[in-house]
Amino acid sequence: MLDVSGWKDWREVADFVAWLWADALSEAAELVAADAARLRVEGNVAASIGASIRFVQEEVRYLAVDFGHGSGMLPNGAGTVLRRRFGDCKDKTVLLTALLRAHGCEAWPLLVAPGWHRAVARVQPSTAAFSHAIVTFLFEGKRHFVDPTLFGQSGDLAHLLAPPYGFGLEIRSGSDALIELPERPLAELKVTETFHLDRKQEDGWVDQVLRATSWLADDVRAALVRSGRGAFFKARAEALQKHFAALVPAAAGGEVKDDPAADVIELHARHALPTWGPPKDRPPDFFRYGAHGLFLAVEHLEGPEKRRQPWALRHPMRVHHRVVVTGRCVRKVKIEKHRFSGPGFRYSCDVGSDGAAATFDYIWETTQHEVSPEEWPDYCRERARAFECAGANVATPTFWTMKRGPMMIAATVIVIALIRIVAEFSGAQMRAPQLPGALERQQLERELRTAGEAIQRGDYVAAAPTLEALNRFYKGNADYQRMRAETALQVGEIARAEESLAEARRLGPANDSNDLLDAMLRARRGDIPGARRVLGSVLEREPGDLRALVLMARVLEQLGDPGGAEATWTKLLAIQPRQPEALLHAALIAWRKGDRPRADAMISDAISKEPQPTAALQAAHSDYLAATGRIAVAVPPADRAAALAPDDLGTAFRQVMTHARAGSVGRAVSLARVMTERFRTQPVAWNAFATTSAAAGEYETAGPAFREWLRLAPRDPQAHAGYGFFLSKTGRSMEARRLLEQAARDFPGDALVWRNYGAVLEELGERAASQAARQRAEALLPPEQRAALPR
Repeated sequence: MLDVSGWKDWREVADFVAWLWADALSEAAELVAADAARLRVEGNVAASIGASIRFVQEEVRYLAVDFGHGSGMLPNGAGTVLRRRFGDCKDKTVLLTALLRAHGCEAWPLLVAPGWHRAVARVQPSTAAFSHAIVTFLFEGKRHFVDPTLFGQSGDLAHLLAPPYGFGLEIRSGSDALIELPERPLAELKVTETFHLDRKQEDGWVDQVLRATSWLADDVRAALVRSGRGAFFKARAEALQKHFAALVPAAAGGEVKDDPAADVIELHARHALPTWGPPKDRPPDFFRYGAHGLFLAVEHLEGPEKRRQPWALRHPMRVHHRVVVTGRCVRKVKIEKHRFSGPGFRYSCDVGSDGAAATFDYIWETTQHEVSPEEWPDYCRERARAFECAGANVATPTFWTMKRGPMMIAATVIVIALIRIVAEFSGAQMRAPQLPGALERQQLERELRTAGEAIQRGDYVAAAPTLEALNRFYKGNADYQRMRAETALQVGEIARAEESLAEARRLGPANDSNDLLDAMLRARRGDIPGARRVLGSVLEREPGDLRALVLMARVLEQLGDPGGAEATWTKLLAIQPRQPEALLHAALIAWRKGDRPRADAMISDAISKEPQPTAALQAAHSDYLAATGRIAVAVPPADRAAALAPDDLGTAFRQVMTHARAGSVGRAVSLARVMTERFRTQPVAWNAFATTSAAAGEYETAGPAFREWLRLAPRDPQAHAGYGFFLSKTGRSMEARRLLEQAARDFPGDALVWRNYGAVLEELGERAASQAARQRAEALLPPEQRAALPR
């Protein structure tokens, strides 16, 4: 823009621009007057003004062509713009001003500063303060403001909305002060998405309704006009397909109901949704979505961690995204209410039920025009914290199942089941089909024992194929089905686990192990409250069931109930005073409470009272010392545990990782290499080898080890987390970002995935997203696991 230094006040600026634009406003007055006559509505001046505004906004194309005259400050004449049917903001302003004057209005151009907004009142008077031009005019004693470059604006003259520019300078001789534009009224956007789920894949659908008012309605109209109605609805359907690949868009697109006088627009579309999972798979056991509708209006964060200038907010604005999930397979959701606020916003997330439907209401409201540079860090932090509560998660299973957790039935269950199965087989209570001979029966027994031994040492990957091969011979045995269910659960075969548990219930409905497996499945799927209910029923029947007590204590910790967890661990210790896991957790609880001498003594005293040293107590002692930050002291008990149980995969892994954390990386790599030789099919061994090789900088070794780990355990979130972090450290940050972004969607409850995702985002400079991911990880980590992570 042309500038002249040394302006004394706004009057000088207004006088100069008025002189500069005088010819443009008066050029071809007859032509403009003729066009005004064409737009005139007899007997209705207001309607004539409205027609002229719409003409300039929608029939004169916005296009800036500058041939150098006036250095971008001099507009083309009104007649020229009218003939060309295109122009920039100055040109369209000059034309609309001339048309309004032809209708008898007092009208003037108004220079505004969208970038400065209201802050333009504090700058030095100058033409350089402004970057945009609009029109102001008087009609029946009331001042109006209109931006001729807007597209799709609606509402009659009485409801004409002023653009959000704060202050402007009226271009007429003698104008000596800035004019304040009126505040915009509240604009609301409500997106309601109703999902009807059908596991039979016959009658599933999603119904979308978008309703906008005020200036947000104008935004929606503009988008409809720019892209065309068909393309607009197609884009909305494609956005939904990113979350639900099986969605079939409606052939007719959608309906539009527009009330320009009230300035309200409503759009409606319904699409077929055969399944909420992959198109060719059976419907998953969980429906997952989130507050995606908010971001149709809520601004996306940009810019650095610190700012020098304010960040403008769309204000005043209220955005409401409502997700309703219906269908016979939909389980009730836990009622939740979350409230957040920060500089410039309020946010709420309400989860509940409406009859048989699960409902999720997300509401975002702005509370001020802008976020100051001083408020910016708080705004980013609080906004990220708020949007952690922006997911919708609904159980839709055939059977109640849950997310993966570090839960397994005590080894005694497997031993008992194995004894029962073999005894049943040998006692001729059941016969293997087509294998009547004793030699064949002995072979089956050996294979079954081999699978049971693999399960006892935690090698579920090795046990799974053997159990599947034996399924046709032991299909009618309830204990075998429970073994198969637990093994399938541990290797990520949730459907197989459900199938085996259902068969076990049919064959032996009164066995408490069925309920323990049910609780494990619920926890695996994320229904921690459901797991708690099942375990509560078991403990009502058998208050001293050690297996149920262990699982209940873990569930209570995941639910954030430290008091309940402590009481459960204490009850377990009263029954079995030297139970290793209970001692470990009780000691950690005492440590966190500040009673450190008692905490230190708990496991040490138990070890001293054992007639023979045990690997389990040594391992618990090592875990306790590591979790309380004494990693060097944790190495000897880890070595002792591995020596006492040389065939135990868990103690071997602990030994490797404790050495690595203590700084003995070379020793850790050697131990991990031995693990892969001894346990070639066990993902934990490749986990240890990949992680320690990467820590030692042996990237050529680590890469194949990570890939082998993923091959053996494709549903292990830690494999994805570890490989993603490795990719970032070897210069493949974008590949790491893609992998971890997908892992965060697949395993939303895994803390390590979110932790490593946050680290990669930080490396890529995405500070706000990184902070949100790290906060998510912190919320998911139990205290002892957080303490055990590298610092």
